[in-house]
Amino acid sequence: MIYLIVALVIAAVLLFLGVHIYIIRSLSADFNLTHKNKKTIYFSFLSLTALAYLPNLLFKNPAINVFLYFCAFWVGVVITAVFIFMIKDLLGFIFRSKKKLFVRISYAVILFILVFSIIKGARLPVVTEVNIPVSKYVFQKDFVIVQLSDLHLGPLMSVRWLEDVVKKVNLLDADIVVITGDLLDRSINDYGKYTPAFKNIKSRYGIYAVTGNHETESSGGSFSKLAREAGIRVLSNELIIIDKRIELAGVECTDYFNSKNSAIKLKKVFEKSGKILPLIFLSHTTDLFDGAAAIGADLQLSGHTHAGQIFPLEFFKGLIFDYSYGLYQKNGAYLYVTSGTGSYGTPMRFMSSPEIVKIVIGQKASD
Repeated sequence: MIYLIVALVIAAVLLFLGVHIYIIRSLSADFNLTHKNKKTIYFSFLSLTALAYLPNLLFKNPAINVFLYFCAFWVGVVITAVFIFMIKDLLGFIFRSKKKLFVRISYAVILFILVFSIIKGARLPVVTEVNIPVSKYVFQKDFVIVQLSDLHLGPLMSVRWLEDVVKKVNLLDADIVVITGDLLDRSINDYGKYTPAFKNIKSRYGIYAVTGNHETESSGGSFSKLAREAGIRVLSNELIIIDKRIELAGVECTDYFNSKNSAIKLKKVFEKSGKILPLIFLSHTTDLFDGAAAIGADLQLSGHTHAGQIFPLEFFKGLIFDYSYGLYQKNGAYLYVTSGTGSYGTPMRFMSSPEIVKIVIGQKASD
């Protein structure tokens, strides 16, 4: 295992260097720079890269968040530029007479994508309403679940942003509010500043959460303290009954790379079900949906994918995840995968929008 980790680290470093060198060489070639100007470009680009990444690597919580913001936006710039440059170079190689035209178009496209993504990423989450008919739900009044996911609270997400999200949540008349993982982006000492906002969330039967990979990897201590102080009940491989109307189950995101352990854990949790009430299952990732659908889940709520979030990853999300975004159905069970309430890595969005999901569970219409 240690050799695999070392190999992945080395591959990541080489990829990081290769991507930045490719961008520098593309800039130099596109503008036919002199040797002196090439040196200036190299120095400027490497300086910007160092300014973006080094403070974030050296300091866990930089005193000046401007470096972290710059790093976050730089990630989006690099990913966008590399993909567009690759298309530009390919077209320029095939249609050599049009090479200069492709160069001009590529920089215009990059500028458009970056500006559009920054503006869209700065907007508050939209509200997406999803109606789920469940045959086991026999009550006249619908049951409303508001789902938040992937908030990634930390240096890039302000208290004011969270307060504005809570205001939108409180307009949805929720029976319960659920958080399907990655509430925090990393372990932070000032997690308490978010507590009042969570305490202001209005729901009839409380706030429930499960851990995501970020809680497992880096923010476990801060997450547990925040959840405890904010009155958020964390479902750690357990199943409970809410208002005698639904069963709510949740599993920890601790066996991210161990599907066998995850399946065993899922089966133990579902054995507690009475099989009479609708069973709502919270899991940060979608990996367990096939198994959950086979053994009694009526609805699974998940996040993690961010619906790709940024260009061009949004176009490849279907290749990365079996269930990437939206509503799915299998064996009579439903799965909703949210695009996330916040953003990860870079506060940018292109095609996808951050969202708050209003799930309305009601009676299934008779045939």
